Amino acid sequence: MDQVLELVSPHTEELLAEVPVSTPEQIDSAVATARAAVDSGPWPLLDPTERIAVIRRFLDAYQARGGEVAELITAEIGAPISFAKRAQVGLPTAMIGAFCATAQAYPWPPFEGMWWLYVPMAFDDYSIVLIIQEAPDGFRSLNDCTRI
Repeated sequence: MDQVLELVSPHTEELLAEVPVSTPEQIDSAVATARAAVDSGPWPLLDPTERIAVIRRFLDAYQARGGEVAELITAEIGAPISFAKRAQVGLPTAMIGAFCATAQAYPWPPFEGMWWLYVPMAFDDYSIVLIIQEAPDGFRSLNDCTRI
């Protein structure tokens, strides 16, 4: 740990923690690892209900520790605990929950028997997943295509 950042309470001026400062190389490595996990991991192959389930598990774990998160926010930036609980923890969790509910209610087409082609894009760190309901003749010959 070469460099640390001191987190000081604005209310008491007490040292709350020392956290390591990442180097640009460490950040680039973390981003590359995350990108590779998305590009080659299972996420592009998950159907929407499976993705929603993953996000809901994260949301449940976050909500279970919401009080702790609010206390950390209060200590670090001096926000009133009621504001931290309602606005800084409560609103994001409510929004993510609403997004999950909307996605769950959407009439997604069935993925079984479809063909997918995953196309990592070289610009802006975006990727495209093409879902094709009926594969045209010869489509199976593409090495990058998989039937799901």
